[in-house]
Amino acid sequence: MSNEEAQGQTETHKTGPLALHGLSPEYQEKHHKVYLDVLNDAVDNHPEIRNIALTGAYGTGKSSILGEFRKEHDERVVSISLSSVGDWGAEDAADSNVADEKMNLIQKEIVKQILYQEKPSKLPSSRFVRASRFRRGFGMTLAALISLLVTGIIYLTGASGSLGASTGVTPVRLIVTYGVV
Repeated sequence: MSNEEAQGQTETHKTGPLALHGLSPEYQEKHHKVYLDVLNDAVDNHPEIRNIALTGAYGTGKSSILGEFRKEHDERVVSISLSSVGDWGAEDAADSNVADEKMNLIQKEIVKQILYQEKPSKLPSSRFVRASRFRRGFGMTLAALISLLVTGIIYLTGASGSLGASTGVTPVRLIVTYGVV
């Protein structure tokens, strides 16, 4: 896709004497449909195909094509982005240690992106422990259950009476206070 086509595909914003062009992916059927059709054929008619790589220069529409593909196959898509790992010089290609290091770097990046994109429940065999988002409902339910448990223990052990006597608060009022806290 030429630079003029790339600029024509995004919205233009005028700010004074300058015109700004958005760089967000935007699917354009006349430019991208042929590639989308090939991807759809690959996953719909060839079940043995499980991995697809889409490469190309900056601004050629890779993200636009993949964005549209994801809309159609959302549950079947895990997208991984790799930036260029640089040129491999002739001396690098001959050195197997350098080649192995670069391959390991690529593999680690792929695994990392898969692990962080997917829910832990979708990767049951993974031993990789990661921080997850705090689920407010679960946290509040857990806090309420712990609070009830502590209140019950205090009441059943008779500690509420001694606490109430030392503070001058009735046991019922003390239990209600524990429950609110």
